[in-house]
Amino acid sequence: MKRLFIRCICFLVLTCCESVTHKTEKEEGTVRDPAVNPIEATTRKKTFYAPKSKSVLDSTLNKNKVYSRFKTSVEALKKLDPQEGIEFYLKGAIRSTEELLNVVLVDPYEVPAVKSRLRVVKTHLLRSRYYTQEEDMESLNSALNDLFDSYNILLMRIDDIAQNDIDLEKNKFEVEKKKIEKLE
Repeated sequence: MKRLFIRCICFLVLTCCESVTHKTEKEEGTVRDPAVNPIEATTRKKTFYAPKSKSVLDSTLNKNKVYSRFKTSVEALKKLDPQEGIEFYLKGAIRSTEELLNVVLVDPYEVPAVKSRLRVVKTHLLRSRYYTQEEDMESLNSALNDLFDSYNILLMRIDDIAQNDIDLEKNKFEVEKKKIEKLE
């Protein structure tokens, strides 16, 4: 009788432990499984800003190898699927951003406005990397959207500087032309 009683208790304890184990595994699976919590595809819908002064940028800033590497690494992130793991690419983008922050840019672009925008991009890269490590896909998606928005703002700021440089050159030409006309 005692043996039967002990066997029944052991059986009940084991079955209860198994059901609790299955429940916690299922609950953890819903939190971590990216198939259950799909990431929004808004990061793929974003387009990068196309500068109006492309010819000026091609002849000045785009010739800088460090800037080109930075630009390529950030823009490549848009093509990747965050669910497949992008931490390696984020590390590369962070490294290229740090290199760009430590380099002196071409004359009109070495201004605090550009450097501060680069720091904002770096901050969003670091946030994205953190959420990748934590496997928080919703926050990662939001961080990537913020990253691409801040990168677009950086591109707009660089384009504004290039446009101002073009306008300044036009203004110098007109001033020089008026000076020559007055002398004649």
